[in-house]
Amino acid sequence: MNPFEPEGTDELRPFEETTRAFVEREVVPVEAELRAAGATGIPPDVRAELQRKAKANGLWCFSTPAEYGGAGLSPSQMVAVIEQAVRHTYSLPDPGDGAFGYDPPVFLLEADDEQRARYLLPTVEQGQQWYVAITEPSGGSDPARAIQTRAERTARGWRITGRKQFISRVGEAPLGVVLARTGSLAEKGGGISAFIVPRESPGFTYRKVAVIRDHHTYEVVLDGVEVPEENLLGEPGRGFELAKKWLARGRLSLAARAVGVAQLALEMAIAYAGDRSTFGRPLAERQGIQWMLADCAMELHAARLIVRDAAAAVDAGKPSPLKTSAAKLVATETAYRVVDQAIQIHGGIGLCQEMPLEHWLRALRVTRVVEGATEVQKLVIARGLLPRRG
Repeated sequence: MNPFEPEGTDELRPFEETTRAFVEREVVPVEAELRAAGATGIPPDVRAELQRKAKANGLWCFSTPAEYGGAGLSPSQMVAVIEQAVRHTYSLPDPGDGAFGYDPPVFLLEADDEQRARYLLPTVEQGQQWYVAITEPSGGSDPARAIQTRAERTARGWRITGRKQFISRVGEAPLGVVLARTGSLAEKGGGISAFIVPRESPGFTYRKVAVIRDHHTYEVVLDGVEVPEENLLGEPGRGFELAKKWLARGRLSLAARAVGVAQLALEMAIAYAGDRSTFGRPLAERQGIQWMLADCAMELHAARLIVRDAAAAVDAGKPSPLKTSAAKLVATETAYRVVDQAIQIHGGIGLCQEMPLEHWLRALRVTRVVEGATEVQKLVIARGLLPRRG
C-alpha cells in the first residue's frame, strides 16, 4: 500500500491490479530462477512464453491502438500500468524485459494505409522490435541541425548515406526508421525526412558499443543504402515532426518506468529498515533513516504527480512539451536518488548483485541521458516559460 497514492485513481486501479498480479504471478518467479542460474536477462524462448500469456491477459503493446492489436491504453492508463509492469529486476529498459511486447514507433502510427498493413500489423502481432536512428556523431540533442546523413532521390527511390551512433535495438530489430536530410535547414521541418530501412539492406553495417554494464547500443553506417519510394514515411520534410511525437511518447513511458522502479526500491528500503537492527535498535527507529525515507517518499510522490499530469494533458488533447520534459527530467533524476538512498539504507547488501538495487541504479543512470539528457529537458522547459523572440 502506497500512502502517497494520488487521489482520483480509482478508474486506473483495475489496470494497475491486473498488471501487478501478472508480474508477480508470471514474471517474478521466472526471473528468480534465471537470476539464481546467473542469467542477466530473460532469454528469447522464455520471453516468448511470457508474451503469449501477456497477450491472453490483454497486456500487449500498452499504447498501441486496439484496432492494430494493442491494449489501446490512453496515456494516463499507460503510465499507471507501466508503473506496475516494472516491479521486477530486469524491468529497464523494457517492462517485463519484453514480456508485454514492444510498442511500434509512432512513425508507423502516422504511416499510410499500405505501410500500416505491411509493417504495423505484423509488428504488433509478432512482438517485433524496431530501431530508430536519429543521433549522429555530430550530436543528438539538436537533430534538426546535427543530422548530416543524406537521402538523395534515385530513379527507384532514395539512396541514404551517413553514420548514426548510440542507436538502441539494432541487433534485435530487423527493421527501423532512419532520419536523413532531404533538403536544407531552411525548408519545411528542417529538411529532415524519415525512412523505413531494413537492417539487412546492402550498405547497412552496424557494430555493438558497450556502455554501462548490462547495457549496449549500436553504431550504424549507411553506405549508399537504397530504399524504394514507398519506404518514405509521410512526405519529405516531415521526419522531424514525427520524431518529436516519438520522443514525447518515449519520455512519458520512460518517466513512468523510472517512477515504478523507484517505488519498489523505496518499499524495499522501508521493509529493510524495519527488519535490520544495529547497536540494539531497528534502523527504522533512527531519525537519520526516517528522514531519508521521508525525503524519498515526498520526492517520488511529486515526480509521480508530474508524470500523471503530463499524461492527462495528452489525454485532453493538449500535449505539452514543457510538461513532458518536466516529467522525464524529474522522474529519472528522482528515481536515481531514491534507488541510491535505498542502497545506502541497505548498506553492503544493497551493492550485491543478488539484489536488484545495483542493477536499477546503473539502468537509471542511463535514463538521465537517453530520450534527451536532463540539461536538454531544462532547455525545453525554459523555452516554454520565456516569451518567443523575433
